[in-house]
Amino acid sequence: MIRLVGRENEEARVAEALAAGRNVVLSGKYGSGRTALVRHLAATCAGRFRFVFCDFSAPPRETWAALAAGLVPERRRKALGRRPGSRALRARVLGAPMTDGPPAVVVLDDVGRLTPARLDVVRRLTVSDRFRFVAIVEGHLPAAERKHLLACLAPLERLRLGPLPQGAVRDFLARAAAERGLAWSPEKVAAMARGTGGHPLSMRLALDRIADRAPDRALERREERREG
Repeated sequence: MIRLVGRENEEARVAEALAAGRNVVLSGKYGSGRTALVRHLAATCAGRFRFVFCDFSAPPRETWAALAAGLVPERRRKALGRRPGSRALRARVLGAPMTDGPPAVVVLDDVGRLTPARLDVVRRLTVSDRFRFVAIVEGHLPAAERKHLLACLAPLERLRLGPLPQGAVRDFLARAAAERGLAWSPEKVAAMARGTGGHPLSMRLALDRIADRAPDRALERREERREG
């Protein structure tokens, strides 16, 4: 997994908003590292918040199932049977006893459409006043649906992720190349960094290319060709 690079300010803003009781709406282009940022925050702030991730592009039942898996004790989940329906899962999630542990943060990942059924999920969760939220919103979410989402999640902090600073990208690629025994010049590193456009997904692809060019991998390829 790619290390979180150059997002310290954004990560701090998300953590501060959640600590202050505000929800967060994250937007940005595909590959800008929105989900990676939240997952990194979940790992580093495990003692402050309890994050539960939901694929919001899935049917509502799957959202309730993911929430139940993250919030409801196993004993109470097993009592529902092998494949409970949305209504039973929803009742367990919204009726789960509150604990003295860290506040639960529900991460609604991949919010590209807010159908009536999905809007109902958001409304029920927010009305319960039991959770904080991070919504990772896609650019193609229709304006009217986005307006409904923002209204449900208020008060909130809106944050759009842009490209990473080129300096951070260069430092990352230079370190990755050195760790793999590649003597890349500063000019080559800078060219690779420009080619990523500062997008984490492109950086991951660049990292894959670096790994493929490492000396041990090159030796493996030569051995594979001889064996073939």
